[in-house]
Amino acid sequence: MNGRRVGVMAALFMGAVSLASACEDLGPPAASDADCRARPACRKVGQCTLNRSTKKCVVGSNQDCADSAICGTQNRCIQVGETCGKEAGQ
Repeated sequence: MNGRRVGVMAALFMGAVSLASACEDLGPPAASDADCRARPACRKVGQCTLNRSTKKCVVGSNQDCADSAICGTQNRCIQVGETCGKEAGQ
C-alpha cells in the first residue's frame, strides 16, 4: 500500500476506536457531575459534565477536553458541541 492509503486507513481506524470507546462507557443515567467525572468516558473522551435534561455525561467545557486522553492522543482539546474537537486549522 502506498503511504497515503495507510494514513487514511489509520485515521479511519482511530475514528472507529474513538466512537467505540465513547459507546462502551454508556451506563445507567448519571446523577451528578461527580458521577460523570468518575466514569471512564470522562478520562477517555472528556464526557465529564452532566447534561441535566438527558441525564447523560457530555463534554461541558474546554477543560473537560484538555484533561482527557483524547486531547493527548488526537489533539482534540476544545469543546465542540457536546464532544471534544480540534481548533480550526489543526
